[in-house]
Amino acid sequence: MAIKSETDITITIDSPTKLNRFLRIIQRRDDGYHEIQSIFQLIDWSDQLTFRRLQHSKDIRIIGMEALEPKDNLIYRAAKLLQTSANINQGAEIEVLKQIPMGAGLGGGSSNAACTLLALNQLWQAKQPTQKLAELGITLGADVPFFLGDPNAWIEGIGDNITPISIENKEIFLLIFPDCPVNTRDAFQHPNLKRNQSKLTTPLPHSTINPLDYRENTFTDLVKGLFPAISQCFEQLKEKYPDLTPQLTGTGGTIFIALPEKSILLARTIAEELATLWPNYSVKLARPLSKIDISTKSAF
Repeated sequence: MAIKSETDITITIDSPTKLNRFLRIIQRRDDGYHEIQSIFQLIDWSDQLTFRRLQHSKDIRIIGMEALEPKDNLIYRAAKLLQTSANINQGAEIEVLKQIPMGAGLGGGSSNAACTLLALNQLWQAKQPTQKLAELGITLGADVPFFLGDPNAWIEGIGDNITPISIENKEIFLLIFPDCPVNTRDAFQHPNLKRNQSKLTTPLPHSTINPLDYRENTFTDLVKGLFPAISQCFEQLKEKYPDLTPQLTGTGGTIFIALPEKSILLARTIAEELATLWPNYSVKLARPLSKIDISTKSAF
């Protein structure tokens, strides 16, 4: 009688990031959460997560993020949450190849959590509908449900009111992370944060939006004041490339520039120049993504 190894099925998934094409703070609620408006757009700067099923153990083992305590690790917390909610009697070994900086304002942790829910739902055959995964995800982070759905969305509430939209422009993105991690919680709680902005009209589902019409980010002035390196990045970018519009994504500290897709050669040239100018910063080119892909491999 053949006995399968403990880790018999493997799923590999690229865990992508998102851009906030704009970000407004509508109000602070009594529970401390903030209601926002934003456009989220999925992009292909990704971590890679590999999941292996443990048939004879309920352990959740994380390889590659040993510095984080389990209570602080959204991958571990997402796995335990699904395991408990769906009454799963199996475990998982999860190997993490981290590419996305922490504190970059790109939603990397939320993406990791969402991809963990998606992958383990399939690996464990938990058969949880996407809506259930989203309900679990919102308890881990406000951005998590977005990564379970459409690649472009108009976001409201605390991040849980999601209206799928289409993006009119075909673009490529230049990303600069000046090694200034910004703690999202601290940024939202800062006393100088501008709140109570007027609410924009919510678009109809699947309507086409030009994100260049929405470029403001409430956190930009605050973050520039708190982090001189980010402020200097903005100043140097505007001086060196006056025709381009650098923007902050999320609470920072990543700065991005949207360029027409046809300007790929220009984008590559600028990326090379900035990598030389700022050798210690992360300078990346990214493209929009249409979905999150999951690949499954069996050992037998």
